[in-house]
Amino acid sequence: MPSNNLDMLKVALQKVEQTPDANRDLEASAELKRILVGRIAKLELVRAIEVANEAMPSDTEIVRLPLADDEEMD
Repeated sequence: MPSNNLDMLKVALQKVEQTPDANRDLEASAELKRILVGRIAKLELVRAIEVANEAMPSDTEIVRLPLADDEEMD
């Protein structure tokens, strides 16, 4: 995923956190924040791995994280 998508997710999270709305469902807002933070974390992890560009040791176990049904990693 390109870097600009990561930046857009960060801006979206910032707007959700900084935009007061008395009519907003607090539970839905918290869920949206959780989703945004999770996706940001995944993209930052992918970016860090790509930047490191190091081969993994052969004895390393890879644990795959489940993705949400609507989420795709390119």
